[in-house]
Amino acid sequence: MVRPAIGAAIAGVIGITLFKIWGEERQALAVLATGYGTLQNALTSASSVGIPLLLTIAAVKIITTSLTISSGGSGGVFGPSMVIGGCVGAAVGLTFQQIWPTLVPHPEAFAIVGMAGFFAGCAHAPFSTIIMVSEMTGGYGLLLPTMWVSTLTYVMGRPWKLYSKQVPTRLESPAHRGDFLVDILEGIRVQDVYQERKLLVHIPEAMSLDDIVHTIARTRQHYFPVVDTEGRMVGIFSNDDVRSYLYDETLWKLANARDVMNSDVVSVSPEDDLNTALRCFTAVAIDELPVVDSSDRMVILGTLRHKEVIAAYNRRLMEYKKAADDQA
Repeated sequence: MVRPAIGAAIAGVIGITLFKIWGEERQALAVLATGYGTLQNALTSASSVGIPLLLTIAAVKIITTSLTISSGGSGGVFGPSMVIGGCVGAAVGLTFQQIWPTLVPHPEAFAIVGMAGFFAGCAHAPFSTIIMVSEMTGGYGLLLPTMWVSTLTYVMGRPWKLYSKQVPTRLESPAHRGDFLVDILEGIRVQDVYQERKLLVHIPEAMSLDDIVHTIARTRQHYFPVVDTEGRMVGIFSNDDVRSYLYDETLWKLANARDVMNSDVVSVSPEDDLNTALRCFTAVAIDELPVVDSSDRMVILGTLRHKEVIAAYNRRLMEYKKAADDQA
């Protein structure tokens, strides 16, 4: 809660400072809002805004947008980039108009090209911005300058990127992973996939660490359920949990399975779907889940491996693709 408070406080100070400097010129406060109203004026009548105010809005908008994003806000970056690029472009157009009035009759065109060029450079998206300008203007009069500016900003801005954490495709995005997995996995039950591992090694809760180490050495099993005297599961541990004790042999006789195990067991039942299982895998970041009886979750039936879930998903996906190809 401290970071948003700091960001909001600094933004507030900036807003008050601009209000004191510009007085009745409320357009300066565009740095605290979307800024679309000022951008609209820059696109229709840039001279009514003026070069100093346009450059001030562009420069301060960069600061306030950075404060919003870095303090945890979700104001977005596309809108501010349009305002910054449009204001800078309009200011450049007005400057050229003052130098060559007859050659630059419409400085507002610079605002449109500035919007496209700025976003093309910081987002590495030159083609989409070129198309955007054509759609905005309803013609191709600004196509050549837009291509020129967008290409320049794209080439010069290659070392930096606005979306620094963006993944290459939707398939690699955690936010969209459910679009590809959930619907298919909901139709498959754990009981259709998991193996009832009758040779699964159970570790008594009173077993010493010395015996545990030798037991692990004799099996390729990675996760070990810990059971009480009645054979009911009370915890689970992995090879990694034991590794931290290996270099201190004095503990081998003192520690037992209860000292090593994790009593907060995340498990699934045979009736659960694989979507539930996948969420469990993600929540605890392990490769194998115990499968327990749905009526008594302390009775372990086997284990479900993460690779088995992925294999089931791939098989079902291939079935869907084959069915779609047959229909086509």
